Amino acid sequence: MIKIKEIKVRKILNSVGKKAIEVEMITDNNVRAISSSPSAIMPGKREVITIKETNKSKLNKMINEICNRQLENQEEFDSILDSYMQELGSNICLPFSLAFARIMAKVQNITLVEYIEKIANYKFQRKSPIPLIAMFSGGVHNQKENGSIQNIMIAVDIHPFSRAIQAITEIYSYIENELKKKDILKALRFIKWNDCRRYDNR
Repeated sequence: MIKIKEIKVRKILNSVGKKAIEVEMITDNNVRAISSSPSAIMPGKREVITIKETNKSKLNKMINEICNRQLENQEEFDSILDSYMQELGSNICLPFSLAFARIMAKVQNITLVEYIEKIANYKFQRKSPIPLIAMFSGGVHNQKENGSIQNIMIAVDIHPFSRAIQAITEIYSYIENELKKKDILKALRFIKWNDCRRYDNR
């Protein structure tokens, strides 16, 4: 059983300078975890609800409910969040859930990945991740051009991982230079895939 004695909620800035929420959670045994989560600039129709203005009274009510009970597992904790989801949104509830998951992982002396495997009853295949990078955005994000493509993305399947990150920076730099040469940096039409494919076998 877990007893949360204190929850601190802070406003932070995400990668595009917009407000986001950071949650710090502390148990009665002084196990501490911090978590935050981004919210989509333009959420898709299948995404959980995001609410921009925080209902402070509902937030305080949820915090009091969490801190005034013994919690047995992730499912019980998330059921509390579910009851506030429509009023607070996923941008508030998700960092709470992740902070609790990190506490549970620490209490059980396992990694967060191992904890998620355990509660999901699923064994992840451990391997170096393949970065998937967004090159250009269109669709609903492209208000002026009204493009039909949501995103153009590239999977950089290069090992080791550090080399993949290096390749990503080289790709971005190359495309930026090409756009500057053609004076279309602010009005992108297309970029040939062959221009980037040379990184595949490096």
